[in-house]
Amino acid sequence: MPILIGAGVVLVGVVVWLAAWVVRLRRQLRGRERQFRDLDEYGRRDMLTGLANRAELWRELKKAMRAGEDRCAYLLDLDGFKWVNDTIGHPTGDRVLCTVANRLRATVEAGALVARLGGDEFMVLDVPGGCFADAVASVFDRPVSEYDGVPVSLGASVGRVWLNDYRSVTGLMSAVDAALYQAKDRTDRHGDARRGRVIVHDALGRHREGQRV
Repeated sequence: MPILIGAGVVLVGVVVWLAAWVVRLRRQLRGRERQFRDLDEYGRRDMLTGLANRAELWRELKKAMRAGEDRCAYLLDLDGFKWVNDTIGHPTGDRVLCTVANRLRATVEAGALVARLGGDEFMVLDVPGGCFADAVASVFDRPVSEYDGVPVSLGASVGRVWLNDYRSVTGLMSAVDAALYQAKDRTDRHGDARRGRVIVHDALGRHREGQRV
């Protein structure tokens, strides 16, 4: 009888130990899952602005092109940003980038993707039938910072392409980059780029301009 009681005590101890071990294992697994999710998020997000990064944009462009979605992509370059960095400083420049990122996020329609490619370049993958071209001027219609009590405004040069016109993301990016520089050339010829001017130029050669009132 004492032997049976002793065996029972040992068995209970083993069961308790196993239960505690399972609990610890589950906690470790949950921790690992969180780490993997964080790593995945890190690989998809721009660390300064929280927007999608270049890799995530590339994936989404490929997915949309494979699906044959009728969508436009917009490549934006901030006009006047170098002056902010050089004159006011890089910390202010970072805050300006975050301000622009937040305004872009608030401007696009649900389902659109906003990404930061690096520096002061952003890209918007609009929804099918979206109207970002009509809304982009509102991102720059008010100051983004101030310097010595004077409001500082930026403008933007924007290249636009239609996904269905291209067979590869590489070709699309080359075309939208060329369209952006056509818009940038018009901005340079107009001058006074920091006053809220937005110029959109597409890969077919058309352009449109918006000026802050």
